[in-house]
Amino acid sequence: MKTTRKKFNMLALFVITAIGATSCADAQKEVDVKALFDLMPAEAFSMTDGETPAELEEYMTVCDTENRYLRLEFEDQVYWEMCYWDLKDGNKLIAVSCIGIFNYFLYSNGEIKSTTDFGVEEMHRSVENSIASNPYDNWIDFYVPRHGTSVYISVNRQDLLIYKWENEQFVQIRDYPTQNNTHQELVEGFASALISADADRCFQYVEPSYAAYQCMDFFDGNIEEFICDLIAGENEQGPIKPAKLSDIKTATYRYTPDDGFANHIILIELTNGQSYTYYASLETIEIFEMRENGENGELITRIPYISGGLR
Repeated sequence: MKTTRKKFNMLALFVITAIGATSCADAQKEVDVKALFDLMPAEAFSMTDGETPAELEEYMTVCDTENRYLRLEFEDQVYWEMCYWDLKDGNKLIAVSCIGIFNYFLYSNGEIKSTTDFGVEEMHRSVENSIASNPYDNWIDFYVPRHGTSVYISVNRQDLLIYKWENEQFVQIRDYPTQNNTHQELVEGFASALISADADRCFQYVEPSYAAYQCMDFFDGNIEEFICDLIAGENEQGPIKPAKLSDIKTATYRYTPDDGFANHIILIELTNGQSYTYYASLETIEIFEMRENGENGELITRIPYISGGLR
């Protein structure tokens, strides 16, 4: 009799514990981007005129719960943005950005606190050590993702840092650019990235200011849609482009110095059997040392990028 009662008590305790753990996890999952916004501390709004969510809610123009994204818009096209990532333990990692400043916060047990974990500290170091960074005057564009989970940081519109969210860490991808790249290495690398169907890999090869104005503004940060439009072309039937990167079956680089139109091209074959030629438009940016008076010093490097297509 005692043995039976003991087993029953242990079983009851196990059930209660399991229910409690499930309820806690469910409570974490139920928190959406608006609920997180309502809990944000004053330090998250340091670049705005308010200190509390209640003061700033009237400026909310986007609350996209499906994509975990929220935006406030102020005068002079000033944005405050936030998004979050789910963590395996039920917590949330939150990113906020406004006027060149970005910070991360951790939501846990109903509270939100600043954090530099998950690769965030390395992210800040990479910005400081960027080839485009200078000691006097820097402008940082931090693009809070509304599409996907990767983070994009532009340093003075000359260097684009891309961080993938992998295994609950931000990992920088840097296949390109490297020093002393040629146009052939640029376009050949881009062709290889297209075959991988990895939008972030492709995005590395795009001229940083073009990426900012076209992709982040016009395409609202939808990297894959932007890349597909970037490589649009024509064939006998008229305009053509892939609807998504996985529609690309092959992308073959060719050097055609006698073509008279473009020397570096990519032959693209789609999975539906259609094919066309992409003529890459190339641009080289020059990064100089910055002097205290704002003038350019010595040339640091030249880096070629893709800045569109010739159609």
